[in-house]
Amino acid sequence: MAESGDVTENLFDVSKRWLLKAVAFDSEDKLIAAFSCYKEGLDKLMEFLKTVPESEVAKRTAIRTRLVEYLGRAESLKKKLLASGQISPQSSEPKHTQYRIGEGETGYGYDRIFGDCLKDASVVWIRVEDSYIRKMYQLHFFLQFCELCASRCPGCLQEIHLVTGPDEADAAKQRQSLDLIAESLAERGIQLRLSLRDSLHDREVYFSNGWRVKIGRGLSLYRKLSRQLDLGTHDLSLRQCLETTVDIFHESILR
Repeated sequence: MAESGDVTENLFDVSKRWLLKAVAFDSEDKLIAAFSCYKEGLDKLMEFLKTVPESEVAKRTAIRTRLVEYLGRAESLKKKLLASGQISPQSSEPKHTQYRIGEGETGYGYDRIFGDCLKDASVVWIRVEDSYIRKMYQLHFFLQFCELCASRCPGCLQEIHLVTGPDEADAAKQRQSLDLIAESLAERGIQLRLSLRDSLHDREVYFSNGWRVKIGRGLSLYRKLSRQLDLGTHDLSLRQCLETTVDIFHESILR
C-alpha cells in the first residue's frame, strides 16, 4: 500500500502516470476510461507548465507540444463518446441531491448514496476523507465501500486514496487491516493509497468524474447491530442509520 504525506507529488510525474494509463486504455478501446485518464493527466500537465519559469523556453515549448498532442486525442475521444451516447453533455442545471436521514431510518445503503457517482464507468480515482477509519467496524464499512467501487468500476478504477486519522490506541492493527484491504484491491488492479492526518474534520468522498459526497457521519453512518447475526450485516440498506445529512453534488455547481 502506498503511503503519502502532505508533500505534493511532482506534478510532471503524476501527469505522466495518468497519460500512460490513458494511452494503454486507448489501445484497448476502453474509451471512457481513456478519456478520464487523459483529462486527469492533462490537468496535471497544465498545472506543471505553470511552475516552469518563462526563461526555460525549450522546456515550455516541449510541454506545450505534448499538451496539444494529448488534447487533440482527448477531444477526438470526447466526440466519439458523445456521438455514441456513452457520455452526455454537462447539464446546465445544478446537480445536487440531499438526504436528511432520521435516527433509525433504513434504505440508505452505499449503493443508494454513491451509485449515481459510479454509474458512468469513467471513475479512475476516488479520494475518501474520513477521520475515523480506525476501529474494526469502521474498517469493515470502508471495505464494503471498496467492494461497491470495485464492482461498479471494473477495468477503469485505478486508485482509492484514503485520508484518515491514526488509531493512537492500536496503530499497528489499523495498518495491518488496511494492508489486507490493499492486497485485495491490488489483485483487481486498484491501488490503495493512505494518508494519515491528525487534524481532519470534513468527511467527504471525491470521484474523478467530478462528483462529491459529503456525509455528516462519514462512512460509519449506521447503528450498531443488536445481534451477531442480524439483517443489515452485509446489506446496509437494511441497517438502521444514525441521524445525519448526505449531500451529493457535482463540482460544476461550485464554479
